[in-house]
Amino acid sequence: MNRIITTLILTIAIAGNTFAQQRQLNKEQFRTRQKNFITRRAALTEAEANKFFQLYYELQDKKQELNKNSWSKHKVKKDVELSDAEYCDMAESVLKNRIKLNEMELEYFNKYKTFLPGKKIFLIQKAEIAFNREILKGNKNNKPHKNNNRKK
Repeated sequence: MNRIITTLILTIAIAGNTFAQQRQLNKEQFRTRQKNFITRRAALTEAEANKFFQLYYELQDKKQELNKNSWSKHKVKKDVELSDAEYCDMAESVLKNRIKLNEMELEYFNKYKTFLPGKKIFLIQKAEIAFNREILKGNKNNKPHKNNNRKK
């Protein structure tokens, strides 16, 4: 009897984990959806999209690496007490990181201007925001809420 219960629990746990993993997009799936969405919303030609996304993903990878390195330096262990000055240093470091990210964005904006009209760059920016909202909305809808069992 215990063996059956244990097997049942393990099966449910594995099935639940598999289902949760299927709902998440891997990096390539995410980028494909993002590219299709932005290309459609900004009315990019195939040539524009290919050139743009080569640079765009290069920028995204650089930003991800910068953030990863920056935030790894700021992990605070629960049992470690930091001084106010140390917290101020960390907060200032986060702000300086944001400035670096904005400088990178501006650098790539100038690269985009060499082959894209300003209107399309603007439409890309709007599409990127809309895509992120759509992804977040989708994630919200996939997460169970405490009040899901409520009768409507």
